[in-house]
Amino acid sequence: METKTLLILITVVVVYVLIGGAVLYGIEHTNELQTQTTASATYFNFTGGYGNQAPATSGGKAFIVIYALLGIPIMGLVLAGLGEKLDGLLKPLKDKVFIKKNEKIDQLVKTLILVALILLVMSLIPAGIFAAIEGWSYGDAVYYTIITMTTIGFGDFVIGTSDNDYRALYKLLSSVWILLGLASVAMLLSNITDLYKRIAPESKTDDEEKDEKEKNENKVYKAYNF
Repeated sequence: METKTLLILITVVVVYVLIGGAVLYGIEHTNELQTQTTASATYFNFTGGYGNQAPATSGGKAFIVIYALLGIPIMGLVLAGLGEKLDGLLKPLKDKVFIKKNEKIDQLVKTLILVALILLVMSLIPAGIFAAIEGWSYGDAVYYTIITMTTIGFGDFVIGTSDNDYRALYKLLSSVWILLGLASVAMLLSNITDLYKRIAPESKTDDEEKDEKEKNENKVYKAYNF
């Protein structure tokens, strides 16, 4: 995907999320326990909700359904584009040969290094930041990052719940982290799929199996006639 196209898609997503947050706030603003501010509504629209916030009105629920059906394909394109760009940044790693004698083992080593890099940059380092800001243990913070990047989101740990001056900025930066994290996971899954295709034994097509069967039958026929 071209950089210009990706930037346009990201702009569309940002505008879409902001508009959705304003609309949801307009529908749910009387529901103080569920959606308190426009920023909270916007963050909810971006993350899809951890379970600590939810629309309580029929209008809000109907809006979220339609909003998600339209927004998910756009977000999918953005994640695919970001994953492609991140994959390009890792091209030097992919081109490097660690084990010359065995290509399959070499690909496995590269994939394991990729997993370690994503885990370090997108989970272990951010977990330290979240632990310091939220007052969580480091283990709980790592748990939160993994649960978030895999889109499980139980809602038992949620950032930015306390009131402070930098809450909106904090949620904005965390949204960027979530976006990059999801793109990284998508890229990782793509690389694991490629690895499987490279190291897994090739399955024979129906025509190949048919030809092999005929050859075996001919061998048996010749041996019998002999």
